[in-house]
Amino acid sequence: MNRLRKLTKLVNFVGWPDQSLPPVLMNSMPKAGTNLLEELLIALGYKRNWARCLTEHNITKTHLKPVRGRFYVGHLPHDEQVPNEKFASLFLRRDLWDCLKSYVNYMAIDTDHPISRFVCDDPTAEMLERLLFTEDNPNGRSLTGEYLRFSELDLSRYDLVIDYPQLLAGDLTVINSLAGTLGCEALLVAHGLEHAKGVPSHTKNRGRVNLFREMAPETVETFRRRVCAAAKAPSRG
Repeated sequence: MNRLRKLTKLVNFVGWPDQSLPPVLMNSMPKAGTNLLEELLIALGYKRNWARCLTEHNITKTHLKPVRGRFYVGHLPHDEQVPNEKFASLFLRRDLWDCLKSYVNYMAIDTDHPISRFVCDDPTAEMLERLLFTEDNPNGRSLTGEYLRFSELDLSRYDLVIDYPQLLAGDLTVINSLAGTLGCEALLVAHGLEHAKGVPSHTKNRGRVNLFREMAPETVETFRRRVCAAAKAPSRG
């Protein structure tokens, strides 16, 4: 991916935040729509903390410091070590199949990603089978299995759980709940959300890429059903 486009996100880190706003920590499954929530927080006066996206690989090396008007973004399938009580904690939730589809299509956009060539060179059912359900791919693990770990999180630890489709639709309950959690006016949240939807970003697909069009509809539906069945299966403990 063009590194210059990545640098445009620096504006989300640089500058003085609105210190009347509480520190925020947001967690989600990858490709759950985090970019929209991030841009909404920016519109409200937030800035990101000076830290990379929090993952299980860097969380133990990162000192989480609650700073008013700043927020962390994380994709943490295990959050026991995160001091949620020091933050206004948000969890962004999205359907597993939608996240997986978004991941696959995003690989055609983020050409620097190690798995991009694997996905784009052979956008077939065989590729999808290997990526979603086996370890026979450059990730070395089943993507469905990786994402299912997020279903084991205790969401009661979060101040607010936001369903991405409702956020995208501007659901009033979500807007009012978010306003209450952040201590700001609901009208500001509604206006910020509309602004966030229009912010250009290299991470937004907006239908530009749909590798699933290369596959027969019945094949895609079979994969969807298998993913949904996996999501409904009993916890692996």
